Amino acid sequence: MKSIPVEDNSFDNVICLEGFEHISREIGRTFLTEVKRVLRRDGLLIMTCPVLSEKGETTGNPYHLCEYSEAEFIDLMNLHFRIEQLNRFQGPDGSEYKIVGKNFKDQRYLK
Repeated sequence: MKSIPVEDNSFDNVICLEGFEHISREIGRTFLTEVKRVLRRDGLLIMTCPVLSEKGETTGNPYHLCEYSEAEFIDLMNLHFRIEQLNRFQGPDGSEYKIVGKNFKDQRYLK
């Protein structure tokens, strides 16, 4: 997830379901930069990700390397994408978000 081996502006959509929480914060930020790079302008990132409970508790899933608070997750997504849709739902391990983010920034400024 830290290196997507395709050319810039290659995809209209990138889908990441139940993967973001399995990587470190550092690799997560790199992944979002890579997604922006490979998405065409106005392309969409469609992603689901568990978040901490309102009390700040993790899901307890031992395979999750990083779980974000609701605010931290939304702030991180806003840094990279314009949020088109954001839905909170109850997943198998706790609260999760489904997000659809639009790639709106000029790719030239990412390098």
